[in-house]
Amino acid sequence: MKQLFAKRTLLDRLMGDEEINAEINQKTIAHYRKKLRTLAEKTAAHLNAHLLDEDSEPKSPEQVSFQDMSDYLHVVSESGDLSHSYISKFRSALLYHIYEKAKDTLDEGGSIEPYTGVYDSVRNMVVTDSLSASGRTNSQSRKFFDQDFYEYCIATLSKKRRMTAAESALLHYLQANVHLGLRPHEWMHARACVDLSTGSRKNVLVVDNSKNSNERANGEYRELMLHQLPAEALKSASALIAYYVQTADQYKTRYGYDQQMAESRAATNIQKNLNVILHKLGKTYAGLRPSQKDAVEGTTLYSLRHQAIANAKAAEVDDVDVAAMFGHVSIRTSKEYYGRKSFGWGGKFLAQPTMNSLIPVIERLEQRRGGTKKYVADMNPDVKDHLWSMD
Repeated sequence: MKQLFAKRTLLDRLMGDEEINAEINQKTIAHYRKKLRTLAEKTAAHLNAHLLDEDSEPKSPEQVSFQDMSDYLHVVSESGDLSHSYISKFRSALLYHIYEKAKDTLDEGGSIEPYTGVYDSVRNMVVTDSLSASGRTNSQSRKFFDQDFYEYCIATLSKKRRMTAAESALLHYLQANVHLGLRPHEWMHARACVDLSTGSRKNVLVVDNSKNSNERANGEYRELMLHQLPAEALKSASALIAYYVQTADQYKTRYGYDQQMAESRAATNIQKNLNVILHKLGKTYAGLRPSQKDAVEGTTLYSLRHQAIANAKAAEVDDVDVAAMFGHVSIRTSKEYYGRKSFGWGGKFLAQPTMNSLIPVIERLEQRRGGTKKYVADMNPDVKDHLWSMD
């Protein structure tokens, strides 16, 4: 979005050789429309809360102008009432709609002068929309998992004589996902498979990409080669897959849900329950080590995804491999929004994406560079829907 809007004046953008709508897909445009509606609602609420004249009529979201929205973004940016990431999304949506309105006006023979000032005001906003400015995500969760706290969690859970099913699942989640970096709910549809294409048996994890519907993922699913993973991590991944499946089956039996509803409810509640246990561990850890409170506050299951990506970057894994490994089609997503390299724990990153998962990322990169090369992958013959042999 920086290249489309923020680095170009409105006139530059309007006089460009390419249409904006040819450069961004319809789902992104629909996302901008939704964000603009939200921004208009927030702006109207802000304006109505600060009415100085009692006789003034409150504004509805439909009456809010581009200038009103721009002023609101500047206010919340300075006050810190909204995260930089949230403001950045509103900013992109507003820039797109100003451009769109100005283009329509220009096509009708009108002047774009009413739009240039507000466009530049929004364009020149100082908004840090990369990872570097913060150690937290937009939801205020940690973008890393403190290594000492991680080891404390593993040790504490392992020493329990009678772990609950959820505590056991959290232990498996920590031991497996630090190597794999799945989104918590992606474990619901993770499948243990075996690649036999090379003549030797290699364990593979197939993961349905949750971001595929908005065209941000490297396909409907990604494949992760696990043959280098420690046996403990592989066992934990197997146990975690089984736990998700069993929990969904219990929801079907107990509540009469269909398969899709059972899986959705199971994934949601597993994530909630495991985060509760993790939060309790964090409070205990902070009590034992008060100086480390800030390092663990806000740690969630999702923090481990950030940490896995940071570990991959610290291990000098190629940008294309990082994107494919974690389900992104664009290398920029992993580079700017996830896992800062300096947060990595060091050592070798052992999981690898298959060529099937790499190809969409490579093709996107070639297209961005103006290339025309097309890559064709051989499908991996695999044995689906079973857990791996530990022999």
